[in-house]
Parts: sequence; structure tokens; C-alpha cells
Amino acid sequence: MLNTKKIVKGSDEYKILTSISIEDYLNNTVLPDMPWYFDESKIDFDFKPTTRCPLHSEDTASFRNYFNDENDIKYTSFYCFGCGKGGTVINLHMYYVENKTGRKISYAEAIQNLKEMFSDKLGQSGNAKIAEGLNKVAKMVPKGASAPIEQNKADLYEFDSLYTKVDKILQVEEMSLEDKKQMYRALDDSIRLVRDNRVKASEGTKYLEDMCEKHHIYF
Repeated sequence: MLNTKKIVKGSDEYKILTSISIEDYLNNTVLPDMPWYFDESKIDFDFKPTTRCPLHSEDTASFRNYFNDENDIKYTSFYCFGCGKGGTVINLHMYYVENKTGRKISYAEAIQNLKEMFSDKLGQSGNAKIAEGLNKVAKMVPKGASAPIEQNKADLYEFDSLYTKVDKILQVEEMSLEDKKQMYRALDDSIRLVRDNRVKASEGTKYLEDMCEKHHIYF
């Protein structure tokens, strides 16, 4: 539980807690990373206080947002009734980075990450804008991870072309919600792994082709 009495007003921790909400983090970092997982294109806790938890897979929304006002400090927090995790936006970032990369980061490191990811919102200069926050999370690979793959430009072009085609088709294709979610997940997984140079572009292309065949998507 957050002890607001120990938070120094004007500190980086204070600025992040009072300026960046759980909703901001989900909409700007999590939702673009896994759009297939959420039913809406935008999370609005004023309209609906719950959503599906990004820290574990679930069908029923158990991630709840809370608005807090303690010791003249207004901030948001969360608690997931499914996995039991909770805390502030700083804790959420720590959990999300570990969930995506397998790497645990410290509270201080999470504060520094959020300063850079939300530099515009905080009114500070930084190396990354909000839209680039996802890329920063994706690059937080565990120590000892294998070296990035050097991509073949022709394979990369073929992958990008297929990715664009599939993405456009899914916007108009009539298919079940579950099938569409699986295809968006395939797009999300493939583009992240290829862009992070974790898998070869040719493998990403083959994966998308197999998924298209499985869901009867033809060009």
C-alpha cells in the first residue's frame, strides 16, 4: 500500500503519480501492444472502472481502477482480483516490464522509465515520447539474451508487405470475434519479434501465412 506521507512533493515520484494515471499507461503503452486483448480501442475508467488485466490472460475483466486523494496527493491505483497484483502506475510498469521481458526492474528504474516514456505529459525533456513508450518496454530484454538477428532486407520487405495486407483485410473481414483476436495477436507477436530482431523476417512471414490459412484468409 502506498504511504503518501513519505512522498516528497515536487519529486519525480510525486510528478509521475499525480500526472500519469493508470488509464494513461494502459492506453499509451499496453493497449497499442496488445489491441486484440481489449474489447474497446480506448480504455475509459470514468465510463467503466474495470478492464481485462494485462498481467495475465483472462476472459472476465477483473482489473479495477481506483481514484485516490490522500494527504493532498491525487493519484490512481489498480488491483486485479484475478492475479492479486495491485499498486500505482509505477508498480504497474514494473509488473508489465517483467511480464513482457522476464526482467525485474527496481522502483527507481521504473520512475526513470516513466519519466522518459511520458516526458511530454510531465513537461520535461526526454529521450522518448509517449508513443515510443512501447518500444522502450519491448527492448528491456533480460541479461544474457541472444544477440539480435541481422535481417535480410528482401525478407523484411516481404514480411512488411504481408503484414500490411493482413492488417487491412482484418479491418473489413467478417469473422468471429475470437478468430479476429487470434489474428490480431499473430500480427502483434510477429511484428514485435521481427522488429526487435528476435526472429527472422522470413519466419514471421511463414507464421502469418500459416495463420491466414488456418483462418481461411486469402488474397
